[in-house]
Amino acid sequence: MIMSCYECGQDLSNLTAEKICDFCGATLLLQLPGFPERYEAMEYIHSGKQSDVFVVKRRNDGAFLLAKFYKSPSKSVCDEESMLSHLDHPSIPKIVDSFETEDTVCIVRDYVQGISLNKLSFSLDEEQIIDIGKQLCDILTYLHSQEPPVIHRDIKPQNVILDDNERVHLIDFGISRNFSEKALKDTVHIGTEGFMPPEQYGFSQTDCRADIYSMGVLLCWLLTGKMNPDGLSTSGSEHFTNVIKKCTAFAPENRYPTAAAVKNALLHDVQ
Repeated sequence: MIMSCYECGQDLSNLTAEKICDFCGATLLLQLPGFPERYEAMEYIHSGKQSDVFVVKRRNDGAFLLAKFYKSPSKSVCDEESMLSHLDHPSIPKIVDSFETEDTVCIVRDYVQGISLNKLSFSLDEEQIIDIGKQLCDILTYLHSQEPPVIHRDIKPQNVILDDNERVHLIDFGISRNFSEKALKDTVHIGTEGFMPPEQYGFSQTDCRADIYSMGVLLCWLLTGKMNPDGLSTSGSEHFTNVIKKCTAFAPENRYPTAAAVKNALLHDVQ
């Protein structure tokens, strides 16, 4: 529990405000024990029901990082931190620090400087979209090859960052899970409507093919501006639209079995 404001020193023990010091306006989330000595807030970029996100600068070397504060820590937050700490891929942000009190958890990770696909101010041609798809396939191949496999479960434009070198990064592992051969279905049914596969609504356990479905919807959205693949035939080449349609098949067994198979189909005219 924060008892005094780091900026002005005022006693906050009787304060009910959750985010802001009533005396000087300082953001209390940034005053977790040990945090202000190591990091300086640069930009407040997101405020939600479950978390607040800041761009911060590390004081000892000036590196820009992302600090995500969870207001009501849960098992899923601990699972996300544990999962990310074991991943090592250049297109997945690494956890570099963490802070915890009884009512707040903060995870500090790499800051990907770029733009999310939903904020692009320009349209992409088919070749560029296919390149994004191939890069996503490489990331998913890495995730799905872990023991046990990591299923992202929330692939959507907001979670795919394109940096200045047109390199793709996948972020936000908040609802990711490890695949279990013993589970019949997911314990938590959550995701983004339109991008999540039918089985993610609770019909069965999600596996690697769930991410393939969501990636297919993403490619469709990039190509047409819509999530429904029905109108694809007039928007792209026959080969590319067929790949998208197979990715987004209703039944998992009718989709590509692996992300590597999707990449192979994008590179070659195979189904």
